[in-house]
Amino acid sequence: MKWPGASAKHRASIADTLATITPKLVKDNRGAPPPKVLRIALYSWVYRFVLGEDGTLRPRLDVEEPPADIVAALGWISRKSVDVTDLNTPSVVRTALDALKLKQDGTAAAENTVNRKRTVFSSCLRFAVERELLTSLPLDKVDWTPPETDDEIDFRFVPGPKLAKAQIDAVGEQGERGRHLKAFFGCLYYAANRPGEAASLRVDDFTLPEEGWGEVLLSTSMPRVGSGWTDTGESFDTRGLKKRARKATRPVPIPPALVRLIREHIDEFDTAKDGRLFRAAQGGQLLSKEYGRYGRRPGWQC
Repeated sequence: MKWPGASAKHRASIADTLATITPKLVKDNRGAPPPKVLRIALYSWVYRFVLGEDGTLRPRLDVEEPPADIVAALGWISRKSVDVTDLNTPSVVRTALDALKLKQDGTAAAENTVNRKRTVFSSCLRFAVERELLTSLPLDKVDWTPPETDDEIDFRFVPGPKLAKAQIDAVGEQGERGRHLKAFFGCLYYAANRPGEAASLRVDDFTLPEEGWGEVLLSTSMPRVGSGWTDTGESFDTRGLKKRARKATRPVPIPPALVRLIREHIDEFDTAKDGRLFRAAQGGQLLSKEYGRYGRRPGWQC
């Protein structure tokens, strides 16, 4: 129900949540497949849709033939999974909620992760009520409080202008690719762009005066999610700005330091055919695995 209108990242989040909960909602664990195999079976097969030959979205299991170990894992979970009506029992709901508190390695998950997954689980339960599989929302029957989220910023780890400039300069000293990405990291600091927003910037988005402050108009974001979650089969998802209407824009004033960085970038590297400022080494979409390598190098450490 959610898939057609959801972003690729949200699709992956739904699959992640359900693949976390489902293995815990079983009658018993006798004959269980290896946890990693069951995780793949659920995350990559059961809770994922793909485009069929007719161009419509269909469950991946209806379009592709899974390997034997995946088939075995799916057979096991089909036999052992509890009925939806069992979620009327508070202890069963608590089992699912407690599963959200842990990462795959058994350590505690971050507060924001737990709350994000709880929202997905609640949405699933509301859908079950809508379909009359449950008579009421079971979450109301459980005295369970999600972890508190601490959004306070520790300013000891926020670089000031002097340190940020040194970090950006250090990226530019790492060969031709470093020079290409120098203005990219400048956008992250001086314009507070998300990486997905900076990766989609085009020359026409900028107002770059000879002197003084300029402006960048943000309209799209291209976060990398994985080809299995997009409609196009690309590893990145083109969408509107986060938490804004799909066609909304956001003008951002940019200081002279970033104006100079963008001008220097255009002079040295020009733009891609579609006007994008930043691209991969081979000319395609700039992905996180590439700029992440430069962000982890010694010169970029706080």
